[in-house]
Amino acid sequence: MKYYILLIGALLGCMSCGESRNQSNKLDAAAELMFDHPEQALSILKSLDVDEISSRSGKARFALLYTQALDKNQIELQSDSLIHLAVDYYNRKGSEQEKALAHYYYGCVYANLHDTDVAMKSLVAAEAFAVNTNDSYLQGLIHSRIGNLYSDEYLQEDALLRFERARACFHQAGAARNEAISLNNKAYIYYLTGDFAAAKESWQEAKKLYLTLGDRNAAYAIDGNLISIRLEEGNPVDSIKNSFRKICFDYYGEPHPPVAAGTWLAIYQKAGELDSARLCGQTILANRHEFTDHQIAGCYALLTRIESDCGRFEQALRYSRLYQHMADSLNQVTQQTALQEVEQKYNNRLLKASLESFRLKHQVQMAGMIFILIILALIVVLVGYAWTRRYKKVREERALLKQELDNLHQVYDDLSNRFLHVRQMLDCSNERESKVSKAIEERLSGLHQLVEKLPAIKPANFVREFKRYMAVDTNSQYALYDLQYIVNQKYFGIIDYLKARYPDLNKHDLDLCALMCFGFSHAGICYLYDYSTLGSFYNKRSRLRRKLHLSQEEKIEDFISRQIAELRKNEE
Repeated sequence: MKYYILLIGALLGCMSCGESRNQSNKLDAAAELMFDHPEQALSILKSLDVDEISSRSGKARFALLYTQALDKNQIELQSDSLIHLAVDYYNRKGSEQEKALAHYYYGCVYANLHDTDVAMKSLVAAEAFAVNTNDSYLQGLIHSRIGNLYSDEYLQEDALLRFERARACFHQAGAARNEAISLNNKAYIYYLTGDFAAAKESWQEAKKLYLTLGDRNAAYAIDGNLISIRLEEGNPVDSIKNSFRKICFDYYGEPHPPVAAGTWLAIYQKAGELDSARLCGQTILANRHEFTDHQIAGCYALLTRIESDCGRFEQALRYSRLYQHMADSLNQVTQQTALQEVEQKYNNRLLKASLESFRLKHQVQMAGMIFILIILALIVVLVGYAWTRRYKKVREERALLKQELDNLHQVYDDLSNRFLHVRQMLDCSNERESKVSKAIEERLSGLHQLVEKLPAIKPANFVREFKRYMAVDTNSQYALYDLQYIVNQKYFGIIDYLKARYPDLNKHDLDLCALMCFGFSHAGICYLYDYSTLGSFYNKRSRLRRKLHLSQEEKIEDFISRQIAELRKNEE
């Protein structure tokens, strides 16, 4: 029985996994169709049952895609219950792209609900996330939507700035239609503010894009707007007629298509051709389904003026009543929203201040992050610099240690040879000569130990070890003083000769002369008498040469050798 239950559970699990994969595949298909075929994407999403989507990530993705599909199909969503799921989930676990999309459509929903404050804050949050992505198209959508909100609040300068940013983003993304729409929005604002030159420039750019896309209706609407500008500027009416007649032939193959009746009405009324203007007005009324209520009301007002100018007062009165009836209907709608518009205008300054505060907070956060990154970078650079210096110092110490080791080996070999030579010359039965032999042997033994230990000790400890080696005990140190006595005995009284002939010589000078008689090298003498450097030794030699009155070319060793030779000859 237990096995049957496990088998049934496994089958149900497999069925659940299969359903989950099927739902995920449908969401993927809807996402692929979203831009080119949004109606098909919406159809796929409507076929899904959101209650059957088990994971929170799947529900959030469905909410975002469904809201996006409604927006692409120009269906206004009047509730935030769906998109709120996406915002709540992606704020915690989503990528920058997903966060930006969720906040953008959240702002779109509240823009449809005429809650400008919430819509603006959500769109600004979407902009902050979108900056960290490479999605120029999404950035263009955000700028465009913010521009619409500014325009509704009569903040025309801010709206122009946003529409221009949207145009640049759409151009970078290669979205020509959206770029044309942004140019069209800019042109309307220029037109409303009386900047006709800028309006014409933007409309001309938008027209080129629409013609490239093959959208002749949108291009014709722009030509109508350009004609309206020419009427506002007071250009010759005949020239305007000819231009507009050519435009109508180009687009519709006839000079007076019904869709152009409104523009012709304005042209004829401006030219004073009242009969023609009347026919255009009647054409508008006969095709009123193609015009807005405001256009119909404007038509009634113009017909009232035309009939009154022609003396047809009864007909003028009828049009006047129709105009009043439609105006009352439009005013009723206007009155219903008047309080809301006043409140929006009143709160406009607070809204802008809130937006600037949000931007400032975001900039402060970004500045803080950049400052922290700079500090971390400086720390890394300083640590790297310190490590490099330490590494360089260690390399230098190792090089010096190797050089010192080579020198010690060489000195040790030289001293060993000299010691054997001196030992052969000394008489160990003589107490003074025996002390000299032991002192030199102690020096040699200590140097041997240092040479053996040097490869195993750290460079920083070498100086300490060397100083310990140089600290000769007192008895040995005085024993070395007997060198002069030994040399004087072995080399025919050379020390007495130097003392008598060169009274300026001191003890150290005579010690040097004694060691030179034994044939010790310069480096060996330095180690035996703790001279810090060879340079110090050469300075002592230079002073010794001056005291002996020798020229720069003559060596002290050669001078001593000559003196010993003369003393030997005299003794013989």
